[in-house]
Amino acid sequence: MITKKSFAAIILIAFLASSLLSMIAFTRNAGTDDFTIWSDINGDGTVDIFDAIHLSNAFGQDVGAINKTALLLECNATYASLMSRMDYLNASFIDLLSAVQGMNATNLMPLINNLNASILQLQSDMDALDTTIGSFKQI
Repeated sequence: MITKKSFAAIILIAFLASSLLSMIAFTRNAGTDDFTIWSDINGDGTVDIFDAIHLSNAFGQDVGAINKTALLLECNATYASLMSRMDYLNASFIDLLSAVQGMNATNLMPLINNLNASILQLQSDMDALDTTIGSFKQI
């Protein structure tokens, strides 16, 4: 037999459990699964009251006829352009990769020696410039 005290405890525990579950259900974040790009009217990345305001302002206005064939042709042209650009970039990358793989130490050594000579010449020019600046400071 259930006493009044245990019945009250059962009711209190059921009430607390139901309020905890309802708090979790109502405070749960919507997450990214519920987001659709078509619901974001103003394009700010969130579906909120501002999208509803834009939608209500446009309600009943005539947007004109939508030519689906023209849109499809434009999408196809854009796709073809992007594919040709991607082919060009792939070819450039392959050329660059083969050029890098074709370089070896014998090809690079003259370039490194020329660079070292240029650095030494630049250093001597800097020393001469420092000397000239020092002479101007004395004047």
